[in-house]
Amino acid sequence: MTSPKDRQAPVVQVNTGEQQPFAGLKDVPPGLIFRLHIWSKAIDLAGLSVKWGAIAFCAYQLPKIIEPMAGKTTSASFLLSMIQPDKIDSDFTWVWPTATFLVGIWAAIERILRYRKVRYLTDRISKLEQHIDPKRSSSGLAASGATHPRDE
Repeated sequence: MTSPKDRQAPVVQVNTGEQQPFAGLKDVPPGLIFRLHIWSKAIDLAGLSVKWGAIAFCAYQLPKIIEPMAGKTTSASFLLSMIQPDKIDSDFTWVWPTATFLVGIWAAIERILRYRKVRYLTDRISKLEQHIDPKRSSSGLAASGATHPRDE
């Protein structure tokens, strides 16, 4: 008879449908994955540094750009006069309503196209997920990508 110490729990492998990273690599030198992870994080940090550095540089340069225009009549004053509705010349009264209308039309068309693309990708992803794991259940999202009403 074996004692409880000698017994080992049976190993159960569960297929979750997910691929394990580097599962097919057997001869990976020790520490390679760790070094790759460190390099990946370093590159991410460099990208963030460049982005926020550029924003800080623009904020630093902004006063140097505006200062030379102070007190002078420039094209900037013309643009500012177009923003103030009470000072708009009658020749330019059509500019802002037309721009607003065109932007509204563009936004409506963009929304329709985005919903159409989401619907297409939802169908495609559902078919791929069913192909990978037929027992997979639905998330309950609508085909348009909208949240289920009971989850709101």
